[in-house]
Amino acid sequence: MNLSVRNKSLRGIAVVLWLLGTIVLPAHVVEQLYSEWTETSEEWRLEIQFDAGYADSETRDDALQPAFLREWLLRQPEEVWADLRMEAENYLRRMILLEANGQELAWEVSFPDWQSHPPDFPRLLNEIAYFRVVVEGTSPGRIRVGVKEPGGEEAFPKLIVEKDGKFLVLASGEKKELREGGRWWVWLREGYRHVVPLGWDHVLFVFGLFFYRRKFLELLHQSLAFTVAHSLTLGLAAAGWVVLPAAWSSPLEILIAVSLVLVGLENLRAERVLKFRLVLVFALGLLHGLGFAGALASYVDREQLVSSVAALNIGVELAQLSLLLVAWLLTLKWHENPAYEKVRITGSLLVALAGAFWAVTRFLSWVAPVG
Repeated sequence: MNLSVRNKSLRGIAVVLWLLGTIVLPAHVVEQLYSEWTETSEEWRLEIQFDAGYADSETRDDALQPAFLREWLLRQPEEVWADLRMEAENYLRRMILLEANGQELAWEVSFPDWQSHPPDFPRLLNEIAYFRVVVEGTSPGRIRVGVKEPGGEEAFPKLIVEKDGKFLVLASGEKKELREGGRWWVWLREGYRHVVPLGWDHVLFVFGLFFYRRKFLELLHQSLAFTVAHSLTLGLAAAGWVVLPAAWSSPLEILIAVSLVLVGLENLRAERVLKFRLVLVFALGLLHGLGFAGALASYVDREQLVSSVAALNIGVELAQLSLLLVAWLLTLKWHENPAYEKVRITGSLLVALAGAFWAVTRFLSWVAPVG
């Protein structure tokens, strides 16, 4: 191998390592709190779907900790519920900024789910443990909502505020008046963000598709097959026609990690048959779609089911095509060089190893959970 070829090979492997070196980052973690805003001339109310995992300071920032399930929350004694309510209020007071006329507003907190016995906790698509937190107060002026800058090593999720059918999405350090574009745009954007930058396992899956064979039509067919399957299971879950038991949440995330192993290793087969590949990708897309239903449960609108599912998955498809295009352009001049095959094999192995790493860590967290 001459020096030029070897340098190209090393540069290619370095690019692959940089792209896939994210295996230690969390997967399918969509950090968000969904809320609804209502107001009268002098009173306002923000009702938040609060993920119970954020009310546990020991596991809040543990990406490998399985989500608490609704059944678990229902079984807890009153003293645990009291601790969760107290920590939720403290957390929201550190996180949320509400101001009018340049002055920060005072507000009260209540927990309506505990007004009945047993508590009437929300039941969402993913069966994860949520409880409602109502933040309310009075103000005659125009209100701005924000997410404060976290202190120390604490991280705040996005705050999603729905008002009159429109969404406001706020990250740490942002504050805006209560107005933003219509639902279609938000659904599309959040579908994109589910992959880039939030879905690291999804990103690796797409690179696994790319390393199969560098032919644009084949890549497009794989991406579309995955998205169609994705849309199908998300739509069925959102419509309530497919309901997974809550106990399947952790095994599903393990299987999603295993899907990376299957795609990466299948790339290494000497004989690669496109029809078989499309069937495999479609089947794995069905699996990912169930995980997608949990990750974006807050965005699916049952009254506009077709529109919301379509927009979310168009966003997913656009993100996948963006990644494939970047990989295509990075390999444009040297994919026919013998060095590229080594990069393709290295990339496929790294995708498989990332999937194996996630599968093992998720399995260990499932069988020996914290809390």
